[in-house]
Amino acid sequence: MNYPWLQKILHRAKKRQLQKSARRPIQRRMLLEALGARQLLAADLAPFAPEPAPAITSMPDAMQPALVAEGEGSHSGQNHVGNGAAMALVSAEQATHRAVSTGNWSDPNVWENQLLPTAGARILIPMGVTVTVDSVIATEFKTLGIHGTLKFATDVNTELRVDTIVSAPMGRFEMGSTQTPIASGVTARVVFADDGAIDRNWDAQQLSRGAILMGTTEIHGAAKTHQISLATHPAAGATSIELNEIPLNWQVGDEIIITGTQGSTSDEVRTIQSIDGTNVELSSALELDHIPPKSSLNVYVANTTRNAQFTSENTTTSRRGHIMFMHTNNVNVSHSAFNDLGRTDKKIPLDDINFDFTEDAVGNATSAGTVFTTTEGARNNIRGRYPIHFHLGGTTPNSMQATVDGSVVRGGPGYGMVNHSSNVLMTNNVTYDIHGSAFYTEAGDEIGSIENNIAIRTVNPDFRLEENGEISADLRADVQDFGVDGDGFWLSGHLVSMKNNIASGASGHGIIIWSDGLVEVDRGRTTVRTADIANGELIQGRDTIPTWWAPLAEISNNEASNATIGFRARYIHSSIYLGETGSAFHTPPSQEYIDTLRPEINGLKVWGSRDGALLNYNERLSLKNAEIVGIGAPYVRQGGTTDLGVGIDMYNDVSRGPGVVENVTVEGFNMGILAPRHNGWRMDNIHLRNTTDLHIEQATGTHRVLDMTNVTFGDLAGTAVAGNEGQRQNVAMNAFDSDTEQPFWFLMTDTITLNGQGLYFNEQAADHIPLTAQKNSESRAPVPSEFVGRTNQELQDRYGTSFAGEITPADASAVPWLSGGVVGGLAAPGQTTPPLYDLRDGGDSFAIIDPGNLTNFDPSVLGGSGGGDDDDTGDDDTGDD
Repeated sequence: MNYPWLQKILHRAKKRQLQKSARRPIQRRMLLEALGARQLLAADLAPFAPEPAPAITSMPDAMQPALVAEGEGSHSGQNHVGNGAAMALVSAEQATHRAVSTGNWSDPNVWENQLLPTAGARILIPMGVTVTVDSVIATEFKTLGIHGTLKFATDVNTELRVDTIVSAPMGRFEMGSTQTPIASGVTARVVFADDGAIDRNWDAQQLSRGAILMGTTEIHGAAKTHQISLATHPAAGATSIELNEIPLNWQVGDEIIITGTQGSTSDEVRTIQSIDGTNVELSSALELDHIPPKSSLNVYVANTTRNAQFTSENTTTSRRGHIMFMHTNNVNVSHSAFNDLGRTDKKIPLDDINFDFTEDAVGNATSAGTVFTTTEGARNNIRGRYPIHFHLGGTTPNSMQATVDGSVVRGGPGYGMVNHSSNVLMTNNVTYDIHGSAFYTEAGDEIGSIENNIAIRTVNPDFRLEENGEISADLRADVQDFGVDGDGFWLSGHLVSMKNNIASGASGHGIIIWSDGLVEVDRGRTTVRTADIANGELIQGRDTIPTWWAPLAEISNNEASNATIGFRARYIHSSIYLGETGSAFHTPPSQEYIDTLRPEINGLKVWGSRDGALLNYNERLSLKNAEIVGIGAPYVRQGGTTDLGVGIDMYNDVSRGPGVVENVTVEGFNMGILAPRHNGWRMDNIHLRNTTDLHIEQATGTHRVLDMTNVTFGDLAGTAVAGNEGQRQNVAMNAFDSDTEQPFWFLMTDTITLNGQGLYFNEQAADHIPLTAQKNSESRAPVPSEFVGRTNQELQDRYGTSFAGEITPADASAVPWLSGGVVGGLAAPGQTTPPLYDLRDGGDSFAIIDPGNLTNFDPSVLGGSGGGDDDDTGDDDTGDD
């Protein structure tokens, strides 16, 4: 391709490419400067890395003991740097009472000098000794250290009240077993006793007031069905509900929660008055309707009563207990309740560590061998104190898998169930009234699965939308504080599968995948090992890659309702990072590996939410077999990724194909689908019932082939936008001249087909002048003057190209269901004309990149590059959040 105008400016593109640096106008963008760091302390990294990593020389010396003692050891779970701080709480030197023989707690012969532990006792169970809690013990103890075994009797009511429990790596905590769970009809309970505020002189790490379990843990209550869908949808005033199946072990007096249909807090809590098969009589009549917008959608009832229990004596946030399974996956929990636990408060920012990612800080730190600086905060709201916290148990594929099944977390100021760099299977669990995120993977390297769980009322009471109505999920990135908005399920990486889950009621997101990866002070930006992922052998010369390049595990058959945003995914294999060339860390893996990536969201169901599925800043992400039902929220056009009231949004300028959208229904929105604008896309079997069904803007960043087949448009009757027939638009096309910021993309070829017909923008007409001097001068990136003021025909005659690569065919005509464009014959997909590409470096930012010939592109075969080409400048971020 020897276009004179192309040769004239290519050298400028090359020059700017070399000068280009990463930037972003918000803090999250600046975080990406840290992507090149694997800032592990050399002592922690040595057993697992091919060569030692530099220490974080910018961290104040005074911080290092505290932060290491926090327990942030290696990802493998084999380095127990943090164990010492926990064991120091229950050291032998502090013990006031010791068990000397195996037996029941109530037996004086079990204890040294036959002295039963007294109030405030510091108790030690040594190796080889098993002590069984055999009654309800009213006395409150200070600490309990377990080197041997602590058991609870399974056939009588038991209770232990203690401030802090620590089990050593060789210790065992057993409250029931898989063979002999706590028997139905009796209760085993641990109450985390409160003898005042946590003593930070004695416990600088604030690990106390809870259980830090580093050995084998078995907790098993009586089996119970966790949730069932309703056979009929009850109205206000109903005194009974009908279940779709007979539940296991539901009993009179059990607490149940009926999920809502009228917003994030419209669930109702009742107790079972009586139960007969599938019929449940309620303790009081329902106050609200529980009727979804379609009869095919489900309302659920969850049972939150369990007889293996952990709770806090004082429910004040700063004085609650917490449970941490530290440096072990040897944990098996089932049918247990964790009520009023957790101290990490997501209503306010974390204040334990301040990260500085500003350009000045990064520059200073880089000279010292790091890419961010840290300072210690007040530590009044520290991370890591959650109701259920699997902490650094190990993430290698052959590591033991921890399990938590059929259990309940009720009432938490932060997260509910947390997998932090561990291998965990979470199944059949219930969370209720969690303020941050109910099910959370913390760092991004976690493995395991989250299956068949339900998160109800995940609502941050202090949650506020931004002034423009959007949710900035990274608003607290400066302290690496995420999952704060009230999010049912939050995945920080790609390696945990998520199947058959339900998020009912969320102030923020029902479900969100945020692929960035966490920055931790002694581990740097989280990575995954190439040896541990599928096709990792195709990545040569590096042992780790950023979390967003890992293959996406199965995400299927999940449901979100009554949220602000039903489903959101960001940064999955995102080429937005490719221009960030600060270090080798930013370099994408081989194209051979990239071509194996096929991320997919399958079987998604969203309803009762302002926004359906927001899929921006992803690459190669497909959506299949989805049902998205809106509430008729007003559509607010704001640009970038901040539009509100959208069914499916995948149109921002770094949401890239190739991808597939198939077998999808979108209804009840004022804006149905904002179509993708990059690369090749196939959309098939799409059913739409919205005020505006499909909005298509011009291609951006690369050529586009948008092939849509079997698209149908239903009437609006019975949807949340019924009555909007007079405003109905099936397809709205909106070309670049409505957006003077982006004329530099106007030569990209753009092949759009709908049900066998070609769609053309009005601006593709032969006599249309696509770029005027005024529009060019108003642009953020003016194009060379030779393109200004010429008609499409003149551009074709002079340069062999025009707006969208082709002039509207002579036989094209307007049709009533299409605005902003015309319908004509099929265009040849993908010409060789190179697109115009904005480097955004603040100077003369017009450049051209040649992505190759798309003439033979078949969007049904997801091959080729979606932005990972070596010659792709990558960073075309518009500055949108």
